[in-house]
Amino acid sequence: MAVGTVVNGDSGDGIWGVKPAVLKFGGTSVGKFAPEIAQICLSAVKKSKIAVICSARSGVSKAGGTTNRLLRAARDASREPPADYNAIIAKLREEHIQAAACITSPEIRRNFNIHVDVLFEELSQVLDSAPKSGVVDSAYGDRVISVGEKLSASLLTALLEDRGISSRYVDLSDAIDFLVPDRLSPEFYQNLSSCFRKRLLSSEDRVPVITGFFGKIPGGLVNRLGRGYSDLCAALVAVALQATELQVWKEVDGVFTADPRKVPTARLLPTLTPSEAGELTFYGSEVIHNLTLEQLGRPRIPIRIKNVLRPHGAGTIIQRDELGDSAAQKPLRPKRPTAVTVKEQITVLNVHSNRKLDSPDFLAKICTIASSHSLAIDLIEKSECHVSLALHNSRPVSFPPWSSSSAAASSSNNSNNNNNNSNQGGDDDIVDTAINPGSRSREITSRYRIQDENLRVAVRELEEYGSVDVVHGMAILSLIGMGLKRSVGIAYKFLGALASNNINLEMLSQVYFVGIGGSEISIAAVIEQREALRALSVVHSELFTYD
Repeated sequence: MAVGTVVNGDSGDGIWGVKPAVLKFGGTSVGKFAPEIAQICLSAVKKSKIAVICSARSGVSKAGGTTNRLLRAARDASREPPADYNAIIAKLREEHIQAAACITSPEIRRNFNIHVDVLFEELSQVLDSAPKSGVVDSAYGDRVISVGEKLSASLLTALLEDRGISSRYVDLSDAIDFLVPDRLSPEFYQNLSSCFRKRLLSSEDRVPVITGFFGKIPGGLVNRLGRGYSDLCAALVAVALQATELQVWKEVDGVFTADPRKVPTARLLPTLTPSEAGELTFYGSEVIHNLTLEQLGRPRIPIRIKNVLRPHGAGTIIQRDELGDSAAQKPLRPKRPTAVTVKEQITVLNVHSNRKLDSPDFLAKICTIASSHSLAIDLIEKSECHVSLALHNSRPVSFPPWSSSSAAASSSNNSNNNNNNSNQGGDDDIVDTAINPGSRSREITSRYRIQDENLRVAVRELEEYGSVDVVHGMAILSLIGMGLKRSVGIAYKFLGALASNNINLEMLSQVYFVGIGGSEISIAAVIEQREALRALSVVHSELFTYD
């Protein structure tokens, strides 16, 4: 077998004749459990035709994964003079060669090593010719990070061949053969799926092992679609092949009622609706990329989340309720919600005004300011003279050494607020009034520095509408479940569990999910991040453990 056999033309005349299962493996699984993946594929291919998609390899942490290190090399190569990126490339090559040690066939392993050398030679040429601007532009960055998925797909192709599965390496990094519009509309995803179909139909009787990186788009694949692009690729492949289901293999048994690492009594959920899965992902649980859910919604292709270490487990299946969302419109008796989750590193901006904020376009202006500075609003609360915005921000504020709140700020779950930076910048960086939740007295500190440039500018613009204070070190606690708003007594139990355990609320919101399904399925509260684990535990105990 020649591991570098690449499907490149639009030779899409072959017909599979059956609906396959599409198996997507994440970077950590590829990095740590490649032999287990081969065994999973061996079992699956005995039951049906399959297609395999994989992410770039990761190790213990995503920060040390292939994609992050490739980006680091790209940044180093773009400096003037360039930093030494060769050590990064050499280490990545060594790791991928070592990963092939589980391949028993000398010929297959030799061909894989040759293909790895070719990929790294091409990568070196890209890095050597990098523009010395100090900035990784989208086209250059995409060329560099695409190597990660090429390496992992090559490894799995070789491994499957070694286990007796006739396989084919499919590189989608240049799959886009049409003009990509500035706005990625539904038509874009339909065209993309058609491109994939052309390439994959020619796989004949072999198992296609597909790169999760699927081409260059204006603005960059990561910038436009986020790090979940390989999940999206798997969904588009599933649509292209009219798959029976998309299996997303992780290192967990499926989706639980809460994070089982934080709540030992959390239970595995056998099923989820796409709306619930999307809401859980938005509010902190890594379930599945929302774009993936959107692509599979109309063709009604189910998603099954399974564990590479427990392949015989049923996992969690995500699919639309055959009754649709009409059931959610009926008043329901008190019921157990689906799950509870926490999203940390939340910053709340409170805008106070002396005049009534009832202008029809006032809220739109506030949202426009946040959007123009790339600040994603998770929750909004509005009263007559007050607006609160909950934003996800990992580096909100730091306190100057002369502030009485320095010690409190550094001890209130703000490991990302580096006080060593507090002497950088001028007086223009210092803004009045931040609330430090690390103190029971809700201490007001008069001077602090916002570290995030976008947040700092947004606060200045918001001050045109009134005084602004920043509440840092917060978290969003969310209760998720179909028809939750109409489930009598759920909000009472949710708030009662927090109140009885002396957990204060900063904001409360009934969230209307307007993605797939359009149901009212979550209640979210902003609390202090240092109380997040305790809040998660008490709410789960109160609402998920009764009979």
